[in-house]
Amino acid sequence: MPAYMGDDGISPEQRKLHDACLEGSLKDIKECLGQDGVSQYVKDGMMPMHIVACSGREDVEEIIGFLLQSGSDVDAQTKSDEDTILHLIPRHNIIRIAFPTILKILEYKPDVFIRNRHLRSPYDEAIALGYYELANVLDGSRSAQDARKYYEQGIGAMYGAKLVEAVMNSKEDVAKDCIKNGANVNYVNEHGAGAIHYLFTHYELPPENILPLLFTSKADPNLRDYEGDNCLNLAIKSQRLRESGNMYKIVNILLEKGALSTVKDLDGHDAFAIATLRDYKDIVKLIRKFRAGHLSDDEEPTMVAPKEKKEHFVPADEPPAPVVDPVKEPTKRQPTVTTLKEDEDDEDDEEDDILDDPDLDVNKPNELGLYPLHQAILRTDPTTRNRLVSNILNRGADVSARALDSEEHDEGGNTALHMAVARDQLGTVKIILGYKPLYAVPNNEDQTLLQIAEHNENEEMIEVLKDYEKTISPPEKTKTDLKAKEKGKDKNCLIS
Repeated sequence: MPAYMGDDGISPEQRKLHDACLEGSLKDIKECLGQDGVSQYVKDGMMPMHIVACSGREDVEEIIGFLLQSGSDVDAQTKSDEDTILHLIPRHNIIRIAFPTILKILEYKPDVFIRNRHLRSPYDEAIALGYYELANVLDGSRSAQDARKYYEQGIGAMYGAKLVEAVMNSKEDVAKDCIKNGANVNYVNEHGAGAIHYLFTHYELPPENILPLLFTSKADPNLRDYEGDNCLNLAIKSQRLRESGNMYKIVNILLEKGALSTVKDLDGHDAFAIATLRDYKDIVKLIRKFRAGHLSDDEEPTMVAPKEKKEHFVPADEPPAPVVDPVKEPTKRQPTVTTLKEDEDDEDDEEDDILDDPDLDVNKPNELGLYPLHQAILRTDPTTRNRLVSNILNRGADVSARALDSEEHDEGGNTALHMAVARDQLGTVKIILGYKPLYAVPNNEDQTLLQIAEHNENEEMIEVLKDYEKTISPPEKTKTDLKAKEKGKDKNCLIS
C-alpha cells in the first residue's frame, strides 16, 4: 500500500506514472509501472493506456503498442464513461496519429462493438468526428491485416497523391494538411517521383518548412525517382537552394536522416561527384564526414579529377558529363574603401572552418578588429559567403556590429551591410536585410547605403534598398550622426 494519498486521492507513485504517461519517455513509463503493472487504475478511473490515448503525444502508437504487449487488456474501459482505447484514440488524436494507432490496436483483436456509457461504439465515435475512412476499419468487417492494407492502399495513397501535387505546386498549407491526414509520404506518382523529390525540383518555398514533417511521418531519404536520384542528389543539384544559402543546412539534415551519398543518377554520378563537379567545396567536405559509413566493403568511392583538369571518371560506355562552374554573382568592380586583401585561395578551407566552428564567439572581433560577420563578407565565393553569413546571423551575431579601426584595413566603423553593398553582393545584402539591421547608419565615409549603391551604378542593388526603405517606419529612416573618420589613407584603393 502507498504510504499516503494526495488531495486528489492518488499516491505519489501513481502521480509520477500519470505524468509519465502524459509526456514522459517510454523509459520513464517502464520505470514508473511498478508491481501493479499496466492494469492498475491510476487517476480519474483510467489505466496507463487510457491516459496515453488522451495525451495527444506524437508517439502514441509506440507507447500503446508497448502497454498492450506488456499485458494491458485491450478491452479495458474507463470507470467514468466506460470508454475503451478505441473510443479514446479518435477523440484525442489527429487522424495522422490515430489511424496507425488503431491499426496497431486491431492486431490485439479488440471487441469493436463495445459501447460506452453514452451507448457509442468506436465506429460511432469515428463517424461523429468525421473520420469516415477510420470508421471503415472499426465496423468489424475487416481483419487487422485487411485494415492495414485498406489504409496503405486507400487513405495513404489518396493523401499521398494530393501531397505530391501540393509540393509540386508549392502549396505549403495543403501539403501539411495531407501529412496531417495520414498521407503515405513515400507515395510515387505516375511520373516516378515523390514529394521528397519535388521538394527540391519544383517547390518554390523554403523546404525546411516541410522536410521535418516528411521525416516525422517516416519518409524514406533514399527513395529514388525516375532518374535514379535520391533527395540528397536533388538537393545538391538545386540551384534555387544553392542561391538561398541554405544548401549546407539542408544537406546536413538529409545526411543525418540517413540519405546515402552513394546513390547514383542515370549519369552514374552520386552526391559526392555532383558536389565535386559543381565545385561546392563546403558540401564535399560535409559529405566526407558521412562518406565512410555509406561505402560498402566492395564499393569503390566515386573519383572525380581536380577541376583544373576539366575531366572526371565516368563509366566507359557513357559520354563525359559537362563540368559545371560554380555560380558567381555579377560584379561590376570592387569600389569598397579598403586595403584589406580578401582570401583568394578558397582551396584552403581553413578560414571557413574557423567561421563554421560551433564554439566560435560570433560577437567577438579577431585581431584585425573584424567580427565573424565581416570576415564572412570577404569570402569570394557567393554560395560559401551566403552560407556563412546565414549561419553566423542565425547563431546570434549582432547584424549591425561595426568593424574596429586597424592599420591593416580601412573598414573601421563599417557594418557588414556597408561592406556587402560596396562589393555589389546582392544576394548577401538580401540575407542581411532579413535580420533588420540598422539601416540609416552611414559608413566611415559618411555615405548612406543608397549612396554607395548609386556610386557603384548598381541598379538592382538600388531597387532592393529602395524596396526595403518602404518597410521602415519614419523614425528609423532618420540619419544617425556618425562622423566620418579622417584617415590619411587612400580611400580608393581596391582589393587586390
